[in-house]
Amino acid sequence: MYYGALDGAFRIFPARQSEYCGVYDPRSRPWFRASVPWLLSNSTGGRDVMLIVDNSKSVGEDKKKKAMFQNASKIFIESLTEQDRIALVQFNGDAQIAGGYTALVQATKKTQEVLIKAIDEMKPIGRTNYEIAFKTGFDLLKNSSSLEDETNCNTALIFITDNEANYPAGTSAAKVIALVEEEMASFSRADSTQIFTYSANNNEQMKAISCGTDAIWMGMTNATVANDLIEPYFSFFSIGLGDNPANENFTAWVGPYQFATGKVTGITSSAMVYDRTMNPAQFIGAVGADMKMEKIEEILGVTGEEAKLAVQGAMKELRQTPNITCPVQLEGCGLEAARYWTGGHASMCEMSCQNDTSAMPQECSGKDEYPDNLWNNTKMEGEPYQERTCCKIGESEPSKECPDLDIYGVPKLSKMEIFGIICGLIVFFELVACVYWQSGFSFLECFKCRRKRSASRV
Repeated sequence: MYYGALDGAFRIFPARQSEYCGVYDPRSRPWFRASVPWLLSNSTGGRDVMLIVDNSKSVGEDKKKKAMFQNASKIFIESLTEQDRIALVQFNGDAQIAGGYTALVQATKKTQEVLIKAIDEMKPIGRTNYEIAFKTGFDLLKNSSSLEDETNCNTALIFITDNEANYPAGTSAAKVIALVEEEMASFSRADSTQIFTYSANNNEQMKAISCGTDAIWMGMTNATVANDLIEPYFSFFSIGLGDNPANENFTAWVGPYQFATGKVTGITSSAMVYDRTMNPAQFIGAVGADMKMEKIEEILGVTGEEAKLAVQGAMKELRQTPNITCPVQLEGCGLEAARYWTGGHASMCEMSCQNDTSAMPQECSGKDEYPDNLWNNTKMEGEPYQERTCCKIGESEPSKECPDLDIYGVPKLSKMEIFGIICGLIVFFELVACVYWQSGFSFLECFKCRRKRSASRV
């Protein structure tokens, strides 16, 4: 059994050491994605997604940053189904619409392939123009509305950039806020539209724009990975599910698929986990349990393709669709709570809401009674992953700066430590032998006797 958190943390019982360091992210695994509410809705209406991605020169100056922008964009695109609609805008000094579409289009496999190809072929160049990017995105949304081609549930406008706008000259947060407010005022679906913004952690301009447009902002650092960007997106559209009695016993089933531990296939049952100290309850992760195909085949009495087809039929019968809130609307401290879940206090705009116990997550009672230095977690707080885990991501060997580990992950003793233990054991057994053979002597006398003998040898 295991638990995967929306922020990428993972815990498994019984515990075991991973073969490779830092590679496993539960958010990308089929069992986790099967239980994410945003991915489950088929009967409650699809979703409209307007994805706007920075393609300016500064993005290409850092290969890691460019790769993260590309991978995050692909995750957003691949998370959609044919129930959904999507459009992609890439921008620098100007804006380019991927695929040449003039409105949101159905997120078919073909559409996804076209958009992913555009992401793969990104060639960052030029300056950064927020205004043209937002204007082009809203034009596509409005065209979809006029064509009655939009769906009837939630709309997400996702804006991914790095640095502040530097074109046209004189661009300010106030100008961009005014533009977005004007566009929202003339958009018929404004009430069901949520803006998500992502930028460099020190981009105060984008944070100001987000606060001024009721957007949810996330600051990115060198440690940010693509899966981190989908967290606020999934979390926001999961609001309300945990409070609906109809979803109380909801479980998701997925498989057969190959487990991450090797060439083993099986199925997984997973369930959503909520923080119910908040109102509404906040989706925070999923818990799952596996069953290997070899055990299922043993139970069914059939193997191979016949067993696979039987399992797939059972999966279809077990599949459920949760009741999703449509549209999701937050304001005041409810919106601030969503911002807090995205990036802590750094993402909040109205700090007075941090004292609102109905909206903000609360600390567990009695937490001071438990140790907080397990594996030196508190000492390592804020340190990069490699420093905290003593290994390099993607490798199976510990780094040279860390103690040697055996196959079970138990630190090996140094040569000096082994020498000291051997010397201690020799002295101990000498004393025991002395007490045993020198009848009538006390332990202390025997020890004195041993010292005299040692002195006489000298």
